[in-house]
Amino acid sequence: MAIAALLLLSCLLVSPTSHAFYLPGVAPRDFQKDDELQVKVNKLSSTKTQLPYDFYFLDYCKPSKIMNNAENLGEVLRGDRIENSIYVFKMRRDETCKVSCRTKLTAESAKNFKEKIDDEYRVNMILDNLPVAVPRLRRDGSQAPTYEHGFRSKDDKYYINNHLSFRVMYHKDPESEDSRIVGFEVIPSSIKHEYTDWDEKNPKVHTCTPSTKITPSSNTPQEVAADAYIVFSYDVTFQSSEIKWASRWDTYLLMNDDQIHWFSIINSLMIVLFLSGMVAMIMMRTLYRDIANYNQLETQDEAQEETGWKLVHGDVFRPPSNSGLLCVYVGTGVQFLGMTLVTMIFASLGFLSPSNRGGLMTAMVLLWVFMGLFAGYSSARLYKMFKGAEWKKITLKTAFMFPGIVFGIFFMLNALIWGEKSSGAVPFGTMFALVFLWFGISVPLVFVGSYLGFKKPAIEDPVRTNKIPRQIPALAWYMQPAFSVLVGGILPFGAVFIELFFILTSIWLNQFYYIFGFLFIVFVILIVTCAEITVVLCYFQLCSEDYHWWWRAYLTAGSSALYLFAYSVFYFFTKLEITKVVSGILYFGYMLITSYAFFVLTGTIGFYACLCLCAIMAGLAPEGSQFDARQYDAKMNELFDAMGLQENLLRGIYAYGFEKPSAIQQRGIVPFCKGLDVIQQAQSGTGKTATFCAGILQQLDYGLVQCQALVLAPTRELAQQIEKVMRALGDYLGVKVHACVGGTSVREDQRILSSGVHVVVGTPGRVFDMLRRQSLRPDYIKMFVLDEADEMLSRGFKDQIYDIFQLLPPKIQVGLFSATMPPEALEITRKFMSKPVRILVKRDELTLEGIKQFHVNVEKEEWKLETLCDLYETLAITQSVIFVNTRRKVDWLTDKMRSRDHTVSATHGDMDQNTRDIIMREFRSGSSRVLITTDLLARGIDVQQVSLVINYDLPTQPENYLHRIGRSGRFGRKGVAINFVTRDDERMLFDIQRFYNVVIEELPSNVADLI
Repeated sequence: MAIAALLLLSCLLVSPTSHAFYLPGVAPRDFQKDDELQVKVNKLSSTKTQLPYDFYFLDYCKPSKIMNNAENLGEVLRGDRIENSIYVFKMRRDETCKVSCRTKLTAESAKNFKEKIDDEYRVNMILDNLPVAVPRLRRDGSQAPTYEHGFRSKDDKYYINNHLSFRVMYHKDPESEDSRIVGFEVIPSSIKHEYTDWDEKNPKVHTCTPSTKITPSSNTPQEVAADAYIVFSYDVTFQSSEIKWASRWDTYLLMNDDQIHWFSIINSLMIVLFLSGMVAMIMMRTLYRDIANYNQLETQDEAQEETGWKLVHGDVFRPPSNSGLLCVYVGTGVQFLGMTLVTMIFASLGFLSPSNRGGLMTAMVLLWVFMGLFAGYSSARLYKMFKGAEWKKITLKTAFMFPGIVFGIFFMLNALIWGEKSSGAVPFGTMFALVFLWFGISVPLVFVGSYLGFKKPAIEDPVRTNKIPRQIPALAWYMQPAFSVLVGGILPFGAVFIELFFILTSIWLNQFYYIFGFLFIVFVILIVTCAEITVVLCYFQLCSEDYHWWWRAYLTAGSSALYLFAYSVFYFFTKLEITKVVSGILYFGYMLITSYAFFVLTGTIGFYACLCLCAIMAGLAPEGSQFDARQYDAKMNELFDAMGLQENLLRGIYAYGFEKPSAIQQRGIVPFCKGLDVIQQAQSGTGKTATFCAGILQQLDYGLVQCQALVLAPTRELAQQIEKVMRALGDYLGVKVHACVGGTSVREDQRILSSGVHVVVGTPGRVFDMLRRQSLRPDYIKMFVLDEADEMLSRGFKDQIYDIFQLLPPKIQVGLFSATMPPEALEITRKFMSKPVRILVKRDELTLEGIKQFHVNVEKEEWKLETLCDLYETLAITQSVIFVNTRRKVDWLTDKMRSRDHTVSATHGDMDQNTRDIIMREFRSGSSRVLITTDLLARGIDVQQVSLVINYDLPTQPENYLHRIGRSGRFGRKGVAINFVTRDDERMLFDIQRFYNVVIEELPSNVADLI
């Protein structure tokens, strides 16, 4: 889409490439015959020195009174000095051999003439706002808007062009005598005029007469020498032309290298296309695939350690170091971006055409001043987001830092220009005007913008920032800051470097640049390129678990300024012929300012692009998920008695062992009992099962023995666990519950269902089979619950869930219970639910105060077994669960423990269902005291007597830690968790502590008293 927009923009802006588009800024002037035409002189300019001089710095003929033309700010900053001259014509009246004056060269003036000839200074003249042109065409077909004031011969003699042959072209209105000037050309020549007696009032020469033109080739050239008399003369002829007034600038703006510009555009578009593909891959494939992977809780025993951006999503909005300085640069970048964008638009529309001399520079300065409002606003908003308090300090820095640095460099360069007595030095009055614009307008506007920014509410981070900063692992060499930052600047520079050549040529070789249509397209491409390359590199940085992206994003895009400055050095030595040291200092000084501004501009673009990326990623991460649901703000019920539940249901709750509701139960039971569609998100082990069980039991019609509630679970063990909890809580209500799971008799399921039940709990496959066989009739089902939805979707049950839902009644209450919410779960909310409410228990609300947590430092992996055996010989334990990470280690540890006469049971995913059921029955009954297992069964174990959990291996994901240790402290019961930690596990232990904001202390010597 971005590519199509850029191509359309290309067609709209540069379709008329054969002629320059000219929108005049000054109304045309009509002249009648014999009207006076005054030629004005401008600065003397040279590409060798880049130091302009006033025309009358040399001993040219002066009018009786020199009058300066009113110049705008841009003209003064460009070094223009427009003054009147001795050249005065009569409209459409030819004149030949018009003697202007005679001047005697002093030694000083002769020296000045020679120096300016050596430096190839050229003369700028203006007639009716049209610069003089030399008829000789340049390589591109256009005409040079200046002429050389002299030349040097092979024998090192200097000659001055003291005779000018002007040609004025006009377009005559066929309906009147009025004419408009459409061309102004000059052919300079050097002629040593001969005369007998010089009469100042009526000067006459023998080399020409008013009726005959001078032939330069037949005359001796005028040498520049001390005490030499030089006679200045001119001819002027008027020629009718078919050129219209609106097209008179075409000869100066003729563009024959449009193919090069199109190549630049296509080259840049290829870069954008490549980067767009990268970003699309990240956003549409990698990112959403990562979300699905990260949000699913671990179910595979051999799962590798979790890595990637999700691990650091709780740190990405941690304020960076020197956050105030970053705010200043971002605000300044917004100011520069606004100025550049508006200037480009006006220039592309023709309002800043060359006829509006100095208009471009004036517009840039004024726009910079007025964009101070946005600079203050942007820096203030970002600073407030960082929880900053010194807003006045930040505002002052925004108002003064960048302008102050630029003004300081500019002032020093201006001092050097003053020392060279160049007209390019900014006069005191103009300098005062600049300071007034800065202090009188820009600074107040920055403060106004800052006030407005701080007045608004702070931007809320889309995700809670962890209290303990995460440790950053060692980075690969290619993700080191210096390398990635430098790589990031290559493509933005590559998008503009061809156009940069033309811009530098225009500035330093005194050529017109008027292809703002191309430039605007390149500018848009630059914005897109900066944004996309920074987003790509920022994503890879976050995947490397490095969350220090703030400054990196700014520097990545901003590093393109280094390449710009390096290219300017290359351009200096290959394209320019600057000879003076001062001129070289001026060149590099101004290019340093340009590169600095480019750094601020591109850096800001990259920063905001990455800010959007991190906001999106944090919003899609588990704790930052934004649901298409209302946040439910009902009051928390700290007692079951306050929830309005049936008396017999309360009896069942208390009989099961509950004393007070958990965080999710305090929030979630009442909304479900009210019949609302609910999305309830909380980690396993926090009482979600009892939440929806209580809600279902409260709403059942016990006089109707038909299936009224259907609960789906991802595993057999969890389904059986839910059935057990449902039976226990509804014991005094006479509820009939049945678990439909695989591995059991289909006929038995059919028999029980035909006899009538109130609630069916099952896995998707068996439930769908019962519905398809019509053994389970959905006519009376009014409640549908998906438990552990993330786990269910990760196991590929999505299609079966959809099939089941299609068979259910249209008006049905839906409850979605899960630890995390992947995109597939959110899709279910949109398709299944009607105005769902969201109930979220954040990580810092999880109730683990009933579980004492310790760790044991084990030097080597091989020593864990001895440590475990010593622990069991020391402690008197009712029942315990030992977690390891692989099935193979379950079997190995079981054999080792049994060989040392410890009675243990073991279960994992490779065992058949009957074997697992037998083992779990033995463990629940107390026949087996110790159960060795993997994360696969962590969610299905709920045994009241479990008082100890041992993590023989730390979990590979911090989220699974809660699932494990929750076995010893289910629903507020007391318990102990002991973690074996080797040196390789220290990082994971740190991550777990940071993840849950807890401190896991070292196991004390009196641990037996704690259990």
